[in-house]
Amino acid sequence: MTARKYDPVCSFPGCGRSHNAKGLCNIHGAMQRRGEPLRPVQNRTGPIPKSASERFWAKVATDPSGCMIWNGGKTLGGYGMFAAVTAHSATVQEMAHRWSYEDRVGPIPEGLDIDHLCRVRACVNPDHLEPVTRAENIRRAAAIKTSCPAGHSYTEDNTYRNQKGHRKCRTCSVERDALRKDEKNAKRRAKRAARGPKIRVLNQSCGKGHPLSGDNLYIAPGSTRRNCRECRKQNHANRKAA
Repeated sequence: MTARKYDPVCSFPGCGRSHNAKGLCNIHGAMQRRGEPLRPVQNRTGPIPKSASERFWAKVATDPSGCMIWNGGKTLGGYGMFAAVTAHSATVQEMAHRWSYEDRVGPIPEGLDIDHLCRVRACVNPDHLEPVTRAENIRRAAAIKTSCPAGHSYTEDNTYRNQKGHRKCRTCSVERDALRKDEKNAKRRAKRAARGPKIRVLNQSCGKGHPLSGDNLYIAPGSTRRNCRECRKQNHANRKAA
């Protein structure tokens, strides 16, 4: 097994205590400085704590297909998460499949992703994991998917790329736009119904105070505009006087 760069456990077999210096805990370090042969030490404060590797593989079960399924905590996307411990005894959450690869194979080259060859996100079998570039990882995932989550085939006519270069389903996009438009129209209709019908309030007098009723009300043929006869007479009189 390849030693991890921040294994916090004493290197003496079966010790399990946190190391202090040179890979040994305080007790075995003191034995080494005194020139004594290292020997097991009874833990008087309780059971010997398990190493990170023991804790990790205790949460793994192998299924008939050969996948080693992570039974611990998972992300919403289905990837396993493992609470690893750094050299400073701090707990950090790591992707379980990445931890498995580093524990059994070795360090992951910088800038590379770990691709699941079995396409099972919860699998931590090192034989099913391969370091690849981000572009290759995305290409492999896209090559397997032949249809969108709604079941529409990714044909040439039904596929387009968004601004980020992601493959999108044209049918789903049209349906989303239609649904968004229907929802918007429904909100408008509900808002209009809450206001009630528009009620037109008719002026009872013209701008000069003459009542717009009875013989003083004049509506021209083919028009709905209400006019004042008194104002009309005054306008005629003013034009004749001019």
